[in-house]
Amino acid sequence: MSVKIESAGSTRNEGGDAGSPRQVVRIAAALFAARMRRTTLAALPDHGEPLSLADAMAVQYEVGHRLARKVAGWKAGLVPGVRFTCAPVYASDVLRSPAVFRLSDGVTPDEVETAFVEGEIAFRLGKDLPLRAQPYRESDVGAAIESCCAAIEVGNPRIANFDAAPLSHKLADSMGNGAIVWGSGTLHWRDIDPAALRVVFEIDGVVAVDHIGGGKGAPPLATLLALANAPERRLPLRAGQTIITGNCTGLNRVTRGATVRVVFEGLGEARVRID
Repeated sequence: MSVKIESAGSTRNEGGDAGSPRQVVRIAAALFAARMRRTTLAALPDHGEPLSLADAMAVQYEVGHRLARKVAGWKAGLVPGVRFTCAPVYASDVLRSPAVFRLSDGVTPDEVETAFVEGEIAFRLGKDLPLRAQPYRESDVGAAIESCCAAIEVGNPRIANFDAAPLSHKLADSMGNGAIVWGSGTLHWRDIDPAALRVVFEIDGVVAVDHIGGGKGAPPLATLLALANAPERRLPLRAGQTIITGNCTGLNRVTRGATVRVVFEGLGEARVRID
């Protein structure tokens, strides 16, 4: 029996009719301003009104249009039978390990600002995967991969109380992505079995995670294939882009001054300091 995946471009919304173009513009303007000012919104405009997942993707696109920055990476996540989500990541937010990431300012002066950090497996593309009507096959996507590497996603949402926000609000805010930090890896990615890799995740030198394999998501190549074929993706995938493919270490919160390191034994490692 097949199971329909609730994609980010689904017309289903969370509690009502689809939002209006004006709603999309208002939300995009607020998220754009939060990015530029490096501040956090208490809530999205019209947060009491329903926002469809399709409109959340339209917000992403509008924010990118206003930023006018090169897309240098993608965040993609696929939980088979449940959900697919994606968001472009801009050149200023794709960092080479070892890296430093600066947090935005908190909502209130007494708030302790935190980031969430996750160890992920990333692909770097050597060839374009343009938008097209014919679905890509796994072999097509594999031929476009240049290398596979260890990566850290730094989450720094533009919305307060992000964990409790509806999925559509998270999606509008690019699933909270703050940066991709990519590290060492291999050109011989086909020799790697992600499910068999030992993952060690350290915060300030203390091991927070040490296990074999990843999280609940699909294998990295399947996630990349889903991104290549996603109907909601309005932008091409380009050579040189870095694509993270799902959380392998669980969500870990850190405060300013923390140093985070992930090691995928047999693949590579990445490191970032949070300022």
